[in-house]
Amino acid sequence: MEKKLQPTETTTESQNLAIDDVLKQRIGLCLGEFELNNNREMVKMGLLEKAKRGEYPLKAPLGYKNITNSSGKRTIEVDNEIAPFIKKAFELCADGKSIQEIRDELYELGFRSKKGVKVPSLKIQDILQDIIYIGKFYYLGEQYDGNHQRIVSEELFNKVQDILEEKKILFKNKPKKVVIYARTASKEQKFSLDMQIEQCIKFAERFGYTVDKIFTDEGKSAYNLDRPAYNQMIEYCKFNKDLYAVITWNFDRLTRNYRDYMQSIKPMFKNQKIKLIIPTETNKYPENELLRELLLSLENRNQIDCENCIYKQAV
Repeated sequence: MEKKLQPTETTTESQNLAIDDVLKQRIGLCLGEFELNNNREMVKMGLLEKAKRGEYPLKAPLGYKNITNSSGKRTIEVDNEIAPFIKKAFELCADGKSIQEIRDELYELGFRSKKGVKVPSLKIQDILQDIIYIGKFYYLGEQYDGNHQRIVSEELFNKVQDILEEKKILFKNKPKKVVIYARTASKEQKFSLDMQIEQCIKFAERFGYTVDKIFTDEGKSAYNLDRPAYNQMIEYCKFNKDLYAVITWNFDRLTRNYRDYMQSIKPMFKNQKIKLIIPTETNKYPENELLRELLLSLENRNQIDCENCIYKQAV
């Protein structure tokens, strides 16, 4: 006589408990993130009002220091120990010195980083292009006239900008290289596959990304990682250190499995320092990653419940 399999209630209960714990954790994190973002917005509005009054609203840049004035307001003033080096950098550049030569000469004069070594060339370059030193500043993309003391004259600053432009030594970012991943659950969804690729390419073009390669899986489930193109993409990511991001039209194109995401996919992106870009997500909300994990947790919980129900009916 054939022996019936007994339902493993202990395993099922432990699975449900683990998923419940995950759900509680993710919901708590999302609510905490929401409250944090609200607080950030309030602080940002206060800093914006400060900027409109000509008061630099952030941590003092190199050459200045934060102080509290006689009226009790936080502001910036010239740092007399560092400011002479800043001015010297502009003068050396105006005399035709290269960034490297400026860096070396300032080091000889005693200009050091916090670690006591030469200040990086990119930092010197940033200093030479920062309008803070002529009494102005940027905040949230807008330019403001500051009421702080300038370190260099506007005439000297403009001369340096012309020299930097002529020598073509302004730092320019290389085009950011990306790959696209598209997937369908059945081979009959060819239209969906083409749409995903087309929309991802348009998104990449809009943001100036260079599409280096496109990976497509047709008729493959998102509940496991046994997908040829997906695994090719993972290997490609590991061996292309200059890759900026992976673009996939919707998150469920990449995975629907919580454990796969937490144990394999998320660590890979983090370790390789590659961004995951989802055009259909509202990118301005930083809690997207938490919401992804929450939705995966809910979907996996529902899947476990369905499997348990089917199992009980079978036995």
